[in-house]
Amino acid sequence: MRKRPPSDDYPVGYGKPPRASQFAKGQTGNPKGRPKGSKNASTVVREEANMKLTIRENGRQKTITKFRAAVRQLANAAASGERDAIRTFISVVAAAETQAPPAKSVDLDVNDLEVMAALMRRFPVQSGDDLTPTKTRVRKGRARKNPSRRKYP
Repeated sequence: MRKRPPSDDYPVGYGKPPRASQFAKGQTGNPKGRPKGSKNASTVVREEANMKLTIRENGRQKTITKFRAAVRQLANAAASGERDAIRTFISVVAAAETQAPPAKSVDLDVNDLEVMAALMRRFPVQSGDDLTPTKTRVRKGRARKNPSRRKYP
């Protein structure tokens, strides 16, 4: 048997629950709410990045932030030739340069400019790129003479 609709002609549907299941006036759906002193994710990340840790460098102890240590590890990985680290490091440096005031100019010789241009051609980074590490395919054997005729993308 069907129940009769309420007598006050209240339409029930999407976004309009039956009156019996609505919260009473003055009552909230989250009575305890967010506890005082709780921190959001960006605050927690910022606090963790600014925490100090002690490292040993050239036989001496040095205190640096976790953020600086992470950037140092990324730079070292990029310098050792890890492709994903190189790509990530170049994009981090590019992002930092767009946000930071311009630094004093550095005189680069022709060899430095050629190496940097070759790296930028080899590892292009565009805004909006997904910078998560990906699996790279390693080819065995000799290099192809015509790189435009690849077997796979």
